[in-house]
Amino acid sequence: MAFHPKTSYGEEERPTSKFNAAEAQNFRLDNLWQKCATLSINGATLINWNYELDVIWRELSADATEPEHKKIAAINIEVDKVLRDKAKLYKILNEKEIFLRKTQNLQGKGTAYADKEEESMD
Repeated sequence: MAFHPKTSYGEEERPTSKFNAAEAQNFRLDNLWQKCATLSINGATLINWNYELDVIWRELSADATEPEHKKIAAINIEVDKVLRDKAKLYKILNEKEIFLRKTQNLQGKGTAYADKEEESMD
């Protein structure tokens, strides 16, 4: 059992990881987005595109809001309904990818930019 020192308030201090997982997650997400770009152009691999989008969702879901969880569940229901219609499936998967990219940006893990105030603090 690991020893955790107490704070001045008698609470256990939580250990801080020496490894910042945010950078690793950004690399994983970038690799997944690259795979999605390739899979989305070939109608024969649409289901694999969906699987990659599901992996992206798993990366983002821990920080997702309740409305985002509900939205992705609704999108997945739509995916299930149109699996045999490639044109409809492509359209829904495209919407799913856009939603996930927006979610990533809102979480500050994508192409969202830092505030000017934050930049001046560095």
